[in-house]
Amino acid sequence: MRSIVALALAQQHRPSLARLAEDELLRLIGAGGGGDRLIELSQAAGIRADQPVAMAVVRRPADGPSDIEQRARAALPSALLLVDGAWVDILMPLGGGGGEAERERVLGLLREAVGRAGLTGALGPTAPSVRQAAFSLAEARATWRLGRSSKWTDAIHDAADFLVERVAERSLTRGAVDSIVEESLGELIRLDQRTGGELVRTLDVWITAGCNASEAAEVLFLERQSLHKRLRRIFAAIGGDPRGRGKLGALAFAVKLVRGNAQLREDPRP
Repeated sequence: MRSIVALALAQQHRPSLARLAEDELLRLIGAGGGGDRLIELSQAAGIRADQPVAMAVVRRPADGPSDIEQRARAALPSALLLVDGAWVDILMPLGGGGGEAERERVLGLLREAVGRAGLTGALGPTAPSVRQAAFSLAEARATWRLGRSSKWTDAIHDAADFLVERVAERSLTRGAVDSIVEESLGELIRLDQRTGGELVRTLDVWITAGCNASEAAEVLFLERQSLHKRLRRIFAAIGGDPRGRGKLGALAFAVKLVRGNAQLREDPRP
């Protein structure tokens, strides 16, 4: 009798074929695999070959809560999840053609589910189909590392906020970054080093706030008069007010490179 009960329980808790396909699909994505097998597994898991997806990761500390899978499944019923060591990998099919509104919706749900658990994670860029899911996963992990280094307080860091740093890691050498930063911010950085005035950070916050002095002052906990004093020093070091001169984009790029903690490659030896 006992053996019959045990057999019945084993049958009850045995993973379904769809669940096995989900696990194998996520393992294949994690290994960077592709090809026909990827498409077969995605279809078995209920994901169309042409459906946009986004990958997310959640970091599970050893002493952290153990119910993050349940939280994520409850928040995103259509998501596929796999525990991979200290990580939970999450594949999310995106509706609405994978547009920004759908991505923002998913990001909000993830932040709520993960934030309640006191954990952190990251959402990778949208992949046009499951074939690019491995790239989204790799970028999600890079985003988590960059987000933690930046000391932002988001429960889920968004890859879109770290595009410059991610591209720098993939495409730019340390020497190329140093040249860009020196040309755009060299004098300002040296001024910061002499005075400890947080001028580079102030420029970063001001640009991020859309050059809105009131918003920037609020983020920096400064009086507007103090902010304007800093901005005058900044403009003197970078060659004047950058607005309306085509210089603002380059400054925003250089500031991201300075403050982003990207892991840059050394220049190849000649």
